[in-house]
Amino acid sequence: MDERGEPSPLERFCAVLAEHGVEFIVVGGQAEALMGSSRVTYDVDLCYRRTSDNLGRLATALGTLNLTLRGAPPDLKFRLDAQALALGQNYTFEVDGEYPLDLLGYLEPIGVYDDLLPHAETVAIGGRPTLVTSVWTTSFASSDTSIGPRIANRSFSSKPSSACASRKGCGEPPPGRHPRRPPDRPG
Repeated sequence: MDERGEPSPLERFCAVLAEHGVEFIVVGGQAEALMGSSRVTYDVDLCYRRTSDNLGRLATALGTLNLTLRGAPPDLKFRLDAQALALGQNYTFEVDGEYPLDLLGYLEPIGVYDDLLPHAETVAIGGRPTLVTSVWTTSFASSDTSIGPRIANRSFSSKPSSACASRKGCGEPPPGRHPRRPPDRPG
């Protein structure tokens, strides 16, 4: 929670999904920060399980948020239900016109939720046990020990630091990697 006692966007989004029984894992820059990295971003990246039941729960949970498609015209109408979610894979939303939320069904080069699950650890986010994995430390073996060991069963605040206030350099994947590009499909 921030100094006013309001939940951060990460805490809010995790609470909404957890309340609806959505299976998800926190990934990306926020996860890296929770796991000890100095990389901080404002967007929230969540990898979700793509079963039909979970897509239904996800659609219901997302229906409680004021969502728009990030980068799309503001008046663009879109349907957000389990069937629509099943047709896509990775979604970039803006919540309340200011909070970026990325829902990822596939993370390159790792894969899907079930591929990440063995690497996930439980941390308390907003007082709730939440699965978190640092895709960068999982997928790009590093000899940089400054990242520190994985930290499990510990509470964290997800409020971004001022290190990323200019947003310059935030959200950039490691050189040569494009984590949001879907896998190549045979033609």
